[in-house]
Amino acid sequence: MTSTTTPRPLTAMLHPANIAIVGASDKGPTARQRADLTRTGYAGAVYPVNPRRRELWDGPCYPDLASLPQTPDHVILSIPATAVPAALEQALAAGARSIAIHAAGFGEGGDDDGRALADKVRAIAASSDVPVTGGSFGGFYRQESGVMTLSLSRVAEGEGSPVALVGQSGGVLMFTYEALMDRAIRPTTVVASGSELLVGCADFVAELVEDDATRVVACFVESIKDLDAFGKACLRARELGKHIVVLKVGASPEGRAAALAHTGSVVGSLEAFEALAAELGVVTVSTQDELVDAVELLLHSGGLPGPRIGVISHSGGLKDLVMDYASRLGITFPKFDDATIEKVAGLLGTGSSLGNPLDTGFPGLSNPDIYRQCVEAVAADPNVDVVLVQEELPRSPLKPREEKYLRQLAEQVRSGAVSKPVGAMSLSSYSLTDHARSVRDGLDGVFVLQEASRALAVVTKAGRAATPARRAERQSPHPDLDAIRARLTELQRPGVPTPLSEHDSKQLLASYGIPVTSDRLAQSAEEAVKAAEEIGFPVVLKVAGAGISHKSEIGGVLLDLRDATTVREAFDKLAQAVARVAPGEQAEVLVSEFVSGGVELVLGLSRDLEVGPVVAVGSGGVAVEILDDVAVGLPPFDQETAAALLARTKAGRLVGGYRNAVHDIESVHRATIAIGALATDLGDLVEAVDINPLTVTADRACALDALVVLSPAGEA
Repeated sequence: MTSTTTPRPLTAMLHPANIAIVGASDKGPTARQRADLTRTGYAGAVYPVNPRRRELWDGPCYPDLASLPQTPDHVILSIPATAVPAALEQALAAGARSIAIHAAGFGEGGDDDGRALADKVRAIAASSDVPVTGGSFGGFYRQESGVMTLSLSRVAEGEGSPVALVGQSGGVLMFTYEALMDRAIRPTTVVASGSELLVGCADFVAELVEDDATRVVACFVESIKDLDAFGKACLRARELGKHIVVLKVGASPEGRAAALAHTGSVVGSLEAFEALAAELGVVTVSTQDELVDAVELLLHSGGLPGPRIGVISHSGGLKDLVMDYASRLGITFPKFDDATIEKVAGLLGTGSSLGNPLDTGFPGLSNPDIYRQCVEAVAADPNVDVVLVQEELPRSPLKPREEKYLRQLAEQVRSGAVSKPVGAMSLSSYSLTDHARSVRDGLDGVFVLQEASRALAVVTKAGRAATPARRAERQSPHPDLDAIRARLTELQRPGVPTPLSEHDSKQLLASYGIPVTSDRLAQSAEEAVKAAEEIGFPVVLKVAGAGISHKSEIGGVLLDLRDATTVREAFDKLAQAVARVAPGEQAEVLVSEFVSGGVELVLGLSRDLEVGPVVAVGSGGVAVEILDDVAVGLPPFDQETAAALLARTKAGRLVGGYRNAVHDIESVHRATIAIGALATDLGDLVEAVDINPLTVTADRACALDALVVLSPAGEA
């Protein structure tokens, strides 16, 4: 296979005519690179550059790049970070077409000197359109060109698999590469992008999506620095029928308001990225094993049409395990069509365990024709997107049944007897032998996964990616947006997030149409009584001043106050609480209507450092962080997308009429749409919004408590 012939910025790196290694030595990383290039059969010249050596690697060593016998194509800078700027200028002057900075020390640890050095490197690189990778560039492997500057212990012989690995950690990528090789998948490209001062993950994904030798790109990333470019590359992959799978680790919490708003603590970087990935059709996984499984699945299935799984087993025990695993993972199996049940009942006879999962028992285990017809019946079911059968690769020729059944599956796919993706899953994980890998090579069109729980999770994630989430069209901005922005800008503080009072937070939310409780501010017991009489008993009193965000933690919320006497007593108690945490502060309370009953939700937004504003909805109340029942989506929303977001939570089932309970679910959808509008209007000014609880009763949804946190001044 060959790459597309259209010149692209990274072509010179992946297909260099020659390689120059600055800082070459007869030991260490550069010596390993030279040995690896010999091992892979790289056909181009490799030039060592070191002014302190005359000869190296059985040939001449050059004092600088200008002394090379030909123009350097790919230049590796394996020198101290402080020497990189001058070497980078020399490489550009020499006509290099790609440059890799293998050195570290560009502020990765946050030091000011390193950051200044990084800025200098960026400025030099900006003077040219030559791609500069690194710092801490881990190297790369490209089977087609025979280049390996990332030291892999083994390389594939013969034709490789159309799989590319991209990530910021060379160590993680090497582990993934080895795991895939063990599974008879031979990646043709591996790129360890390092700290990405300039060229980043998005650039490599965009390059590889256009590459004829690549169908699946697997990424391990800590952060995506050019999210727009990454999104465009992922959409281009869908257009070309290719697949992106990402294992992302969460970013550090610096700059977030997690301590001020619950939403910030339950919605992290990973959840925000997954919301974006759902729109892009990207498969996101949670572990290294899932990353390997997802590559196996996407490579051999060509992608799934949806997440509805039809399961076929030979064992009643496995069926029970699968049902337990699915319950823990929140997966439900679709019911088989009546025609499917009738078909398999006729094949398996009385006493068989029909339904989904389907236990074929001894008839399916012992009769390949019955097994074949069961697979075809389940695959033909209109309620099924993908068929998952109980099989594993035989580790020796002494288990001919497994091999026979797997090869029969592959033949059913090849012949068109089964038109939906088919995969096999084992009961547990196991190591592949040479015999197992040889069988795997002959199973075109069938994916083979290990361990049933993991298999269910990966198939479901890949199936959901087949139908990307839809984002609503942006609404018209708030008619008073300029005035709102001006007011919030006045309240911002430099360097730190600014929490608004509950009263101010609710006023902002109410201006966007989010229903809030009837409230009054009071600075004395008598004012509190008057406010309570205007609102109507019973009422709630809350600490309103002193910049206290989590009032319940200091006893700053008193509920169900039913007369003037209890209101006066409550005011005095709250005044004492304020005096303890903020001596000298004027006691001020918020008097609110008391709302009881209903379902407590949390609704909020958080400004993610990479993705931007994201909205969360789910189970609320005092245990919001313990329940971990929150769905995250990207604003703006309309009725359909707001409903879909809530439906992903257990709280959505409660509000939607669980056990015939009646709640005003439409008001929750309207509130979600409204907070999405606030996010699109004010996402650069607002760090977080926390409505907890948003209580939903039969006739309304109402924000009982709310906190808006502004981003630090100057960050908008």
